[in-house]
Order: sequence, then structure tokens, then C-alpha cells
Amino acid sequence: MRALNSVRSSEEALPPSLLMSVFVELHIGIDDVDSPRGGCTTHFTYVFLKRLLSEVPDAMLIDYPNLVRLNPAIPFKTRGNGGVSVRVTVPGELVKNVVDILHESLDDYISELGGGGDAGALVVEAPAHEGLRRLYWKALTDYVHRDYLMTSLEKVGDMIHYVRGGRGLVGAAAAIGWYIPSDCTYELILYRNGKRCIDRDAFMRTARALTNVLFSNWVDGRLLIMPHGPDPVLAGVRGEDPSALLTFTDPKIYCGSVSGWIIYRTNQGTNQHHIIRTDVLRPYQTGCFDGVVVSRPEIRKGGDVVIRVAWGGLTTYAAFFRETGLGRVAGSLLIGDAVRVCGTAKYWEGIGAVIHAETLTVWPRPAVTVRNPRCPRCGARMKSAGRGKGWKCPKCGYRSANLHKEIALRKREPMLAGLHVPRDEAIKHLIKPRQRYGREKVCVPSPPMTRWSDFTP
Repeated sequence: MRALNSVRSSEEALPPSLLMSVFVELHIGIDDVDSPRGGCTTHFTYVFLKRLLSEVPDAMLIDYPNLVRLNPAIPFKTRGNGGVSVRVTVPGELVKNVVDILHESLDDYISELGGGGDAGALVVEAPAHEGLRRLYWKALTDYVHRDYLMTSLEKVGDMIHYVRGGRGLVGAAAAIGWYIPSDCTYELILYRNGKRCIDRDAFMRTARALTNVLFSNWVDGRLLIMPHGPDPVLAGVRGEDPSALLTFTDPKIYCGSVSGWIIYRTNQGTNQHHIIRTDVLRPYQTGCFDGVVVSRPEIRKGGDVVIRVAWGGLTTYAAFFRETGLGRVAGSLLIGDAVRVCGTAKYWEGIGAVIHAETLTVWPRPAVTVRNPRCPRCGARMKSAGRGKGWKCPKCGYRSANLHKEIALRKREPMLAGLHVPRDEAIKHLIKPRQRYGREKVCVPSPPMTRWSDFTP
């Protein structure tokens, strides 16, 4: 997409209603502010917020900064495929100052990285427009064409105060659109000075006391909170409660290598992209469908499992990958089993859309076994004597046209029925891990409990 920088040049360019208001609510979306050399959209947000709240002291956060994960099936996504939104109120006469700070901060950050050409940013006057909410759902579950994006922005119209139009504009606009009452989680992201260093024992001592409000931070004693790329992130600690996450801001846990931190409200671990589908699931879409298994599981080299499922007059392939642990269950399915498969649709050569399964629900039912009758003379299993000719015993030769096949019910493996989710180490951003089931809640925007001065050790 061609870059578009649109900054209002003076107070006179602002709507009269804005000049008359005391405070204005601004929603700021940012995405794709990184490069192969480093950088991170969340880190840029940290840098931008420090400057904004320093230079515009009357600016007030009306919500935690939002880290909004989007469709993981998109092939040209960023690694985490997440945009960021910041929601603030400022005096009406200072809106241009906010826009200038954002524009200059982006230029400085991208120049220092020597990349970031796909960066996107958007500043919208509240309330968040319904068109952006629809864009969020589209970007969460489907492919967003440039025309759809531009149409959505045109509907917002004069409420837009700034646009920077790299590919990241989709994520920036969608992040603003996540302004809906819904389940949410929080993530404390810490940034580093120098090398990453975590005192594992110190972290685990703190974490074990808060297990009931944390998720996806460790498995079998192995920490999952530390990335490995060139970005400035030191660690990310995920949980249900921001007050609990504050416990992990102690620099001693990280060998004193913390340069700053921020707590994001997120849609991570919510399965929000698992919408119920009733029509064709196309490549790059996400969702769930209910159907019936119509093929024996194909167990491929390496342990991946592929099955065919019929639903709504259609037949769809679903793939269960070894590393998720779901292949163990999928490999035990029988023809006729009723299932719900949730995941992302990817294109496979020669097949078309194949669902890369993220969760699997198996509805309970007994297994039906149909067998030939036994010989009433010797007890051997009978064989067909030919079409319309009844049965013949291969052992004693007894024949009969009056016997019927035996139908038997047997119990399925107890572990088969119910919901199955990936192993903790295979959980991706949006997928709800086992620990979160039963913790769902309805979140609404709420101001952070911390002052900005607390964000830097």
C-alpha cells in the first residue's frame, strides 16, 4: 500500500466541535514498527508513551494500552501479528501536539532501525467508529483487502486526525476497533538493557504463589516468557490480573537488566478468532465447524494426522500436527464420530483449504461394531455365500439364509470425548490454554492502576 501521511497543519483545520470541547478522546493505532534488525511495535509504544505523557502532562490514559492479536493464518503477517492501540484524553487544543509527537517518534524510531517501511499508524477521535469494529473482526478472522480497509477508513471520515499508510495500517486500524466488551487477558512486557537475563528460581518463587492468575509462562519448569530475536523485549508475563503482574516488575528477577516495562490489555488466550462457520471455509480464514468424520485417520510420517470431516453438505480436510498433541486424539477417531474442529485454513496443493486444527471437541458416543454372525453348529465366524445366498461356515460347511449380522456397542476410550487443546508449549497467541477455561470474564476499558513514572525502574 502506498504510504500516506496526513497531519493536520493547524488548529484551524480541526473540527469546530473539537475546538469547543475541553477534553477529546483519541484512539491511536500502531503496527509493523520493526525490521529484521530489531525493534518492536510494543517497544515503540513504550517510547512514544513516555514522550507523550512527558510533553503533554494533561494527557490521561483511559485504558491500558491494548495489544491486539490478529488472524494467524495470514501469510504475510508479522511474527506475532499484533497491533497496538493507545487510548487517551487530551485538551482539544493539544490534539495537533499528540499527532506531531506520534509522527516524529515514528520517524525517529524507524530511522534508527534502518527499516520499518511497512509501519502503519492511525489517530481517530472517539468514540471508536463501528466501521473499525467490523474491521477488527475481519482482520481477526479473514483476509483484509486494501479496498475493504480504505472503505472502512472513508466511513470514519473527519474523525481521523492522522494516517500513516504502510501495510501495518490494517493492524493499526483493527487494534483501535477492539473496543468491545469481551474476554481479555493482560501481559506485562519488560524491555532490556543489554543481554536477556532471568533468575529462573526468583521468577518461579513468585510465580508459584500466583498460579491461579497466570497462564502460558512456563511448562515443566521451563520458562516460556523470554523471546530469542534481536528485538528489545526482555520478557513477557501473561496473566488475568494486572495487579498480580506488577509483582513481576522487580528488576532483581531479571538480573537488573530492565530498562522499562508496560502492561497491556490483550485478546490473547481468548479463542476470539474461533467464530462458528456455516459456509465454505476459505484459505486465510479462521473459525470452527461441526461435522462428522467420514474417513479413517491418515497418520503421516512424523506423526501428523489428517482426517476428512463432512459438514453442511461439504467435506473438509483437517490436519492435526504432532507438536500440538492433538494428533494422538485425532488418530483414534472413527468414521461417524461427531466433532467440532477449530483452527485456521491454509492452502494445500492439490487439496485446497485444509484446517490446521487448534482445538478439537469430540462429542461422546459409543462405538458401533458390525460383524458377521457365528455358525450355530461350530461357533466359527460365517462368511457370505454370495449375493442373496445367505451365509456359509468356512469351518464345517453349514449354510443358512436366516442369520443376521451382529451389532455390538463398545465403550470408546474415556479420554476421547470432550474438548482437547494443544500442549502448553504449542499454544499460540490467540488460542485459549487449558488454564484459562473457567476464568473467562467480560472486560471493559479501565485506566491503568499505575502512574507513568512507575514504568521505569
